[in-house]
Amino acid sequence: METKDYDKPVVQSKISYSVIKNWEGEKAVSVDVQLKAYVMDGSEKKDVTTDILGDTPKTITLNTDNEWKGKWTNLPNKYYENGGKTGKDIIYTVEETQINQAAGVTRVYSTKIEESDDGYTTTITNSEKTDWQIVKKSSSENGGTLPDAHFELKSEKNTYTAVSDAKGILQW
Repeated sequence: METKDYDKPVVQSKISYSVIKNWEGEKAVSVDVQLKAYVMDGSEKKDVTTDILGDTPKTITLNTDNEWKGKWTNLPNKYYENGGKTGKDIIYTVEETQINQAAGVTRVYSTKIEESDDGYTTTITNSEKTDWQIVKKSSSENGGTLPDAHFELKSEKNTYTAVSDAKGILQW
């Protein structure tokens, strides 16, 4: 009798993956987050999200109703490529794809993403950025403000310019 290796494992353990959303400052109405899946291919991360998740909902909307928490269940923990017999560990993470704000509200947030030590939870913390200003003052003894002072801030990718107002204040 001829035997043939089976291309896929008969039993594969399943896991759950969670996301927690934290806010520093004012909260948005909701955020959309998307589950991503990777395997290591040598020293490179290879995106296998569409290969393994198929029809599993990959996007969850987090809000006050679900206490800014979400969970994907019944996820494979191994990725078998090209009928391979040995699966690669799947690394899951979550990306924030959309911040949904109330009508007429425009807030800007910085985002910090942390993975749990056990590898089964992503915590996303958004901190509200606030406007900032510069006041240009004279270096003379009276130290008065300087209106109409021109400023230019440069980074590798952007240049920001501003002119101080009558009170010597610049705002970006």
